[in-house]
Amino acid sequence: MATSSPGTMQPGDSTTTVALRSAAEGDVRGLGHVVDRLRPLLLEQARYRLGPKLRRHYDPEDLVSEAWLRLLPELPTLVKGVDRPVGLVLRWLSTAIFHRTQNLVKKFLRSPGESPPVLEREVVPDPTDPRSGVVTAVARGEEARVVHEAIHQLDERDREILVLRGIEQITPKTVAELLGIPESTATMRWVRALSRLRELLPGQVFDDLA
Repeated sequence: MATSSPGTMQPGDSTTTVALRSAAEGDVRGLGHVVDRLRPLLLEQARYRLGPKLRRHYDPEDLVSEAWLRLLPELPTLVKGVDRPVGLVLRWLSTAIFHRTQNLVKKFLRSPGESPPVLEREVVPDPTDPRSGVVTAVARGEEARVVHEAIHQLDERDREILVLRGIEQITPKTVAELLGIPESTATMRWVRALSRLRELLPGQVFDDLA
């Protein structure tokens, strides 16, 4: 993989890539840009993985923020020398959310007649670190709302493909096996979902998922 300087525009870079490289150097503004861009996707994944029952007890925002807090110490090393770091960071975050939600689901299934346990923080925000405030702030911006609405214009099956193929970056073959459909159908739905999102919101993070 070719090495490039963080925060420097390279051929083919998106604004999210540039902001991510700056964030890796400690730039809070760059981090805020990346968090805002990726948060709607990660929230969609957290909602999907929790399911309707556990969403009554756990806020997906908390799980997304926790994943970001886990990532912060790893960020400089993770993106160093990577040409297209957005996909790598998204995979890291989505994997953290996947494991966290799976553990919550397992606990719930072990005690189905009881209320799920209170979500205890596994990572505590550092109040002296300005990056923690960026990560834990609830997304109330117009951009986050617009992205959320665009995602929910998709058919439910296409949103599922978005989570599995685009956010969790599972291979087309495995996605097809999970959904019980031909691989060609899974690929067609992914291309359709991505094309629709890029059409609705050109220049958004969906360009980095291509």
